[in-house]
Amino acid sequence: MNKWILLMLSTLFLAVACSNKDETAIDETITIIDTSVEEDVSAPVMLEVALNTVNVRKSPSMNSSVVAKLPAGSKVEWQHQISEVTAPVKLRGIRYNDPWLYVKISDDQMGWVYAATINVKTNNKAGQALMQQIVARRVTSFFGSELSTAISNYNQAYVEASDSERFANVYTYGQGLRDQLVAVLDKKASAAGKALADMRWLDGLLVGYSHTVLNGKRYYLYADYQQMTK
Repeated sequence: MNKWILLMLSTLFLAVACSNKDETAIDETITIIDTSVEEDVSAPVMLEVALNTVNVRKSPSMNSSVVAKLPAGSKVEWQHQISEVTAPVKLRGIRYNDPWLYVKISDDQMGWVYAATINVKTNNKAGQALMQQIVARRVTSFFGSELSTAISNYNQAYVEASDSERFANVYTYGQGLRDQLVAVLDKKASAAGKALADMRWLDGLLVGYSHTVLNGKRYYLYADYQQMTK
């Protein structure tokens, strides 16, 4: 597969420039990729506080009473509950609309933390499934349902590209989609602050693209050819 991708990359621009055939259509009706992962519901998932101080609340609402304040690096255990409700919050220059996670602080203390204020530290299937749920909701709320569906269409078309012409078409489509996503990032995300947000959820959002910060001011998605050849 790696050799094939390398061959496709080496012939990409030739295929784009010289092909006189109609571009292969990318099905715009493909639904968002299912992010569910089978997992033992009892598997523990540890979360780590990512901000200087995070409020743990009695219920999933910014108006709910605070049951605890946790400093950066604190560990809590997710109780396998994620809220249906979301809350618009701006953190470190990024506008989120994330759900809440129900966590155990100690044996006799529970509460809700805002998803954008923590990092998932456990890399088992349950932890991966949780991160997939968070990212899936974040992508839809951040970029909108239309672009969210387009992302899934591109990723599926990329995987299914079976020859140089199809790969060239998908690559070209991905570049245009990248430009649309970056335009949204320019509106909703600022990298000008001293403390940058953790934007690793952007890496691999589009297969073959990773994120960076340009000139210390703006988030950007670039074609990551090493990722493409994995």
